[in-house]
Amino acid sequence: MRILNRNSTFRMIDFQEFGGSQRTFITERQIIEQLWSALKLPIRTSRQRPVLNLIAKLFRDGWMLSADLEDLIYALDPRLEEINLDVSKLIAALRFSWEKVCFRPRSIATGVIEYNALRPEPIAAVLILLEQFGLQTPAYELVNKLLPSLKPRRRKILTVEELDILWYPRFRGRNSPVALGSENYDGDWIRMREDESLSTPAGYKARLYRHKTDDSMLLDVSAPRPRKLMQTKKMICTECGLEWLKGDPESSLLHRREHKKRLIYLRPLPLSEMIAEMSINENSELVTSASPMWKHEQMHLRAVAFRREMHFDFPQWVSPENKAAVAKTKAHGYLFTNNEQVIVGACSFQPGARLAEPDRWALDWVWIAPVYRGKGILDDRWDKFKQQYGNFWVSHPVSEAMQSFLNRHGDLDMMK
Repeated sequence: MRILNRNSTFRMIDFQEFGGSQRTFITERQIIEQLWSALKLPIRTSRQRPVLNLIAKLFRDGWMLSADLEDLIYALDPRLEEINLDVSKLIAALRFSWEKVCFRPRSIATGVIEYNALRPEPIAAVLILLEQFGLQTPAYELVNKLLPSLKPRRRKILTVEELDILWYPRFRGRNSPVALGSENYDGDWIRMREDESLSTPAGYKARLYRHKTDDSMLLDVSAPRPRKLMQTKKMICTECGLEWLKGDPESSLLHRREHKKRLIYLRPLPLSEMIAEMSINENSELVTSASPMWKHEQMHLRAVAFRREMHFDFPQWVSPENKAAVAKTKAHGYLFTNNEQVIVGACSFQPGARLAEPDRWALDWVWIAPVYRGKGILDDRWDKFKQQYGNFWVSHPVSEAMQSFLNRHGDLDMMK
């Protein structure tokens, strides 16, 4: 999981790097030498008319081709054109990914020409990051056009590039250090000597390091007014298993929200609907398409827990939000309850899981809350399941715990 903060407004931040540690990108030695040459040149006046024309074209088309991006960067900082900087190589080094676009053909054609291009948000993020390297690439023109759509609170989800844009006006010049290392740079900057240093007119401090023995290089750039870094500590919650950062408000809030959701099934309490169901229905644990929606919600919660624990791509029970799919499901689910009438786990059977055996059922998944494992929850129901579903098989992959369970019951052949 990755968390970003205002100290480090780019895509390289994860739990280990959280809090503003230096972000290092790798590129060819020649690119570093070119950037250093550009930084040493006197500031040139930006060519505003081409800049405005290219930005207008970007918003008209919704895309900027790689050639136009090069023109935009050259117009903002003419020094980069003087040194003939390869913008495409620099973009690749900064880990932006081109998208393939083509012009709509005017008539039926046998093919089209593909171009490398970026959308407005990544373009703004490119300019922001280049500015953090001390270059004259202010992103205000782009940011001012993009901000109105990002400020409304109804926008709950943002891309990393959109987050850069949202934070740019307030935290410009206050980012954590950035660095560009040559391909043979091994990360050990301590063994390198500072060869040259300079300060840009905007106040960025750049240092060029060279290795004492080989030809590796490192360009390190610090912001004019770097923010004081948070004192954080990586934590792993013993109850919900979530990684979070103690001392960071955003991370703590994220943990509290997720912790509350996960404890619904990790530390379950008696559910009034289930208690009422158990009092009137002998087969209260069964969940089918005809079951009330609250049962499907409880099944889906456990399926999500199973997916998270087994690192699967999607939960193996239909989301209750998709009522049409719930009504069509042929699966049989079971909500396991204990003597305290608490839902402690769940499982699901699927019909016709094997094309060669359309009448044979499959035990699709089983999940029991960790605190209730080893207490015979599945053992108590195993014979009933074999009577109900006959010679069912256990879907793969089969966990070691499930293999041990099948071996104990003499049912290893269910995996075949």
